[in-house]
Amino acid sequence: MTVPQPPNYGVQLTDEKGRPTPYFLKLLGELCQSSPAGIDARVTTLESSVATLQTNTTTLDATVASQGTTLAGHTTHLNALPTSRLSGSTAYNPPNLIAGATTTTTVTVTGATLGMAAEASFSLDITGLILTAYVDSANSVTCVLTNPTAGAIDIANGTIHAYAWNPA
Repeated sequence: MTVPQPPNYGVQLTDEKGRPTPYFLKLLGELCQSSPAGIDARVTTLESSVATLQTNTTTLDATVASQGTTLAGHTTHLNALPTSRLSGSTAYNPPNLIAGATTTTTVTVTGATLGMAAEASFSLDITGLILTAYVDSANSVTCVLTNPTAGAIDIANGTIHAYAWNPA
């Protein structure tokens, strides 16, 4: 009995030293025991699997490229942020804010002018309050604390920091 030899499809699974892998040897053994029609059917199945992998790789490549574009957009946005900004700070003890109440304070930010962007931060946890800021006049940033919650909030004395910069 002659054992049919697998056709040379130009693909051989080998390890890093060029030796046939156990999987390849097992596949080769199975192919040698198959009829030519069985070999052709297995090759067709393998070719279909390779085509599916190529499609999935193309889809993955497109997804990675899309994510790269998104990342590049964010990087561009981050590069547009100010490299330096004006700042000032002062000690601040906000009043007890009842539900829905708002309070303001001003912080001197030398060099700030109308039209500049502004933001503020507080040295302690503001526990649900919203802190916003805007340049209200030369060298002055108004910081606004708002209580959007259903209860009163009283935070301790801390430091309020205000920043101003020219938007890009």
